[in-house]
Amino acid sequence: MCGRYSLKTRLREIARQFNLLLDLPDLEPAEDITPGRPIPAILINPAGQGALRLLKWGLVPPWARDIKIGNRLINARAETLAEKPAFRDALKYRRCLIPADGFYEWQQVPAGSGKPHKERRYITRADGNLMLFAGLWEHWQDPHGNELETCTIITTAASPELAHIHDRMPLLPTASDQAAWLDPKILGAALLPGILSRSRWEPVIAGLKPPMAKSDPSGPPRSKPPPSDATLPLFGNQDGSDNAPSSRDARNS
Repeated sequence: MCGRYSLKTRLREIARQFNLLLDLPDLEPAEDITPGRPIPAILINPAGQGALRLLKWGLVPPWARDIKIGNRLINARAETLAEKPAFRDALKYRRCLIPADGFYEWQQVPAGSGKPHKERRYITRADGNLMLFAGLWEHWQDPHGNELETCTIITTAASPELAHIHDRMPLLPTASDQAAWLDPKILGAALLPGILSRSRWEPVIAGLKPPMAKSDPSGPPRSKPPPSDATLPLFGNQDGSDNAPSSRDARNS
């Protein structure tokens, strides 16, 4: 599963790197992002443009009577997305990518002189590039017109390098699959088999000692390496400059 992750890269840097519209404040770096929080996600907006938007982590289906269902839907198994009522429609039309610098898992450690215990591991890409988790998002509205946009992170079977820590991990589409994953004109069920077969990346595992800090806004965002296969732009630059476009720019063009 994926229940906690970090995002230290600034949103403006992400918007520039992937040529996205940005109408969000430049959030502070976060060492420990937990379910139930608004998190940045990349999706296609109603105008057909790639954009960064805040979505609450924990998917609430449109038919849900109680938004607390989102507490149980922070992850979605790739193998059963098309079968589950909570995820079927989102898989068809509302897919997203969730940027992260790394994620956390807890590894069961055999007993030595004491009791067995779990130790926290922090997992990043060996190439140092940003991770983009495959996700789904939904729009929910109650009878009084109150609206909520939520999301879930898709997981798949852990790679051999990570299977000794946990049997699941987030699904990371390759750069060549990312734009198609976001495209609502393409049915997600047709995309999934290929994305699953092509998703390959080399992890780096770091052992970390508890307790985990809630967040560390004081630390600077880490520097990023030159673009590689994991960081190709998702969309053509919409204003012809090096600056991240905004929705206002798009409306005035």
